[in-house]
Amino acid sequence: MKQSTKRLPRTTRPLTDIPFVFESYRDLTLKLGAVDGHAASLSLAAMFFSEQSRQQADDQALGLSLAEKYKVSTRFIDLNNLPAHLHQLLIVGTTRNWEEFLVRFRREQLALGNLWRPRDDDEDRLSHVLDCLSGQKSENIDRIGRERYDLLHYYRLVRNAAAHEPEKSARLDQNFKKIEPLRELVSREYGLDAPNPFPETKFDDHMLYTRVAKYVATDLCRLAPPVTFLGFQKVLTDRTNFTFEPTFILRHKASEVKLRKALCGFLQQHYNFRLDLHPELLEELRSRLITSK
Repeated sequence: MKQSTKRLPRTTRPLTDIPFVFESYRDLTLKLGAVDGHAASLSLAAMFFSEQSRQQADDQALGLSLAEKYKVSTRFIDLNNLPAHLHQLLIVGTTRNWEEFLVRFRREQLALGNLWRPRDDDEDRLSHVLDCLSGQKSENIDRIGRERYDLLHYYRLVRNAAAHEPEKSARLDQNFKKIEPLRELVSREYGLDAPNPFPETKFDDHMLYTRVAKYVATDLCRLAPPVTFLGFQKVLTDRTNFTFEPTFILRHKASEVKLRKALCGFLQQHYNFRLDLHPELLEELRSRLITSK
């Protein structure tokens, strides 16, 4: 009988619990954090104007009066549906940052010497990554949490519907019905009123999407850290995919003690990797640096 794949332990301290923090991960969290700060203000403004508009007998009156006041050239303003449209656009933005992470993470894995097959034409990026990591796709979905995989898939379809209308409504409806039972879990674990159908997209959908994206990115880093000398040699020499420059390490080649300290300090500072916990790897890196020109 095949044993079930264990889910990765949940963590509330990703930057300290990830054994190797890839630069793609740092970039993703910075971008999503920056968007969240503005998103709340935008959402409040959209909901306020929508509420004010619905109180008018003419749903165009408020919008057109504001357009005239602020010299916005338009003959039609849909303030009533502004919140849903805004939240859908936030999901479009999050998807862009999420997919940029997946692309860069793949490049980092290839740079470490891992062999990945090309992505199929109809294959989404997350499925491709999960299938190329150690273990099968289904096993890695279990490791990151199948509900998170399903949520990311649904919000990718929401993004497609918002950015490339018309997305097939039947496909959206079918996928929402699949994840609708997760509303109770999301309310309990995240404290959010989500997921919601596409026409009723809420700020909580945006928040859920960004959180799940960050949690899954955390797990991807935990599933695929560099583990070999050749991988860490790439980290120290490949400036295209690992941009931190370790030039100061070479200044300590004459001292074994200082060189060990410099190697450990560099990898912990920039990648959160505890090289001191891997003495054999530390000695191999040190000895190769001493003999290199």
